[in-house]
Amino acid sequence: MIVNGVKEMKILIIHAEKMWWKVTKPVRISLKDEIKSKNKENGGENILVAFTCVEREDEDRLKEKVSRATDDLVDVAGRVKVDEIILYPYAHLSDHLSKASSALRALKLLEKRLEEKGIRVKRAPFGYYKEFMLHCKGHPLSESLRVI
Repeated sequence: MIVNGVKEMKILIIHAEKMWWKVTKPVRISLKDEIKSKNKENGGENILVAFTCVEREDEDRLKEKVSRATDDLVDVAGRVKVDEIILYPYAHLSDHLSKASSALRALKLLEKRLEEKGIRVKRAPFGYYKEFMLHCKGHPLSESLRVI
């Protein structure tokens, strides 16, 4: 998405009855999360899922973008009364992706900031293809897009 001529970080937020993922194989990039038992396959119930995409233009302002994303996610979590978020890297929201190192740094910082705000976080691993199932709740706040 282009806002005032600038591409921006995007987060597709889904309030899910249930979400589950399982790593299938690595993406052909050099930088990846380490696969551990807790992130190879995981999920949750009554949870916010934040499909997150960091763009090239976000790289110089990552801390600012993460701060705004944290505020937005905490706000939505409060509105739908959940205390857990799945951060799911989702490059498919843009064709102007940041470097892998910037995207992974942003995801880790977002995870840390959300936890500091009292939100439990599960982060799907970066750098892998994953199969997933998602059951969206279907109420007026259950689907939203944030352009940060």
